[in-house]
Amino acid sequence: MDIGVRQDGKRHRKHFTFTNKTEARREYRRISTEVVNGTYVGPAKTTVGEHIGKWLDGRRDVRRVTLEGYRDALKPVVERLGKLPLQQLTKAHVDRLVTWRLTEGRQVQRKPGAASDAVLVFVAAQSDGVRYAQVAEKFGEKGARYLGAAARLGRDRPAEERPVRRHDGRARSARTPWGV
Repeated sequence: MDIGVRQDGKRHRKHFTFTNKTEARREYRRISTEVVNGTYVGPAKTTVGEHIGKWLDGRRDVRRVTLEGYRDALKPVVERLGKLPLQQLTKAHVDRLVTWRLTEGRQVQRKPGAASDAVLVFVAAQSDGVRYAQVAEKFGEKGARYLGAAARLGRDRPAEERPVRRHDGRARSARTPWGV
C-alpha cells in the first residue's frame, strides 16, 4: 500500500499482514483515508519520555529558566508515563495523571533543612530587607533563584496569612488550580 512520498521523491510503500480478508479491507480503508487526509502516522516505538525529551531539547526560542520550568513541570509526566509508547497514550492515561496531580501529587518534594530553608532564615534575619545579589553571593545562583520563587509564591509565610492580590493591590479569592 502506498502511504505517501519519501524525501527523495520515491513512493513510500508499507506492507501489512492480517488474519482475514475482512480485517484487511477495513484496515486498508482506514489507512487509505488517513493518507488522503494527511493524518496517517505509521507505527513507531517512541515513548512518552523520549518524545518529551526531544521536545525539550528542541526548545531554543525560550530562556534557560523557562526551559528549567518546563523540565520541572514535566518530571511527574515522565516519571508516571515516560515508559509508555507514545502511540498508546490515551485520554484515560492523561486523566489519571491529572487526578493524581490534583490529589497526592501536590506535595512539595524537598527535605527539611534544605538550602531553601537556609535562604529563608537568612532573609528573615535581615530587618531592612535583602537584595538578590546578597543572596546570590551567600548561597550562589540556586539560592537566588529560590528567593525569586519564594517571593513569587510567598512561601515564607503560611498560606492562610498570604493575601492573593491583583496587580492593582486589591485582595481577591484564590483560584482553583489548573482551572478546575
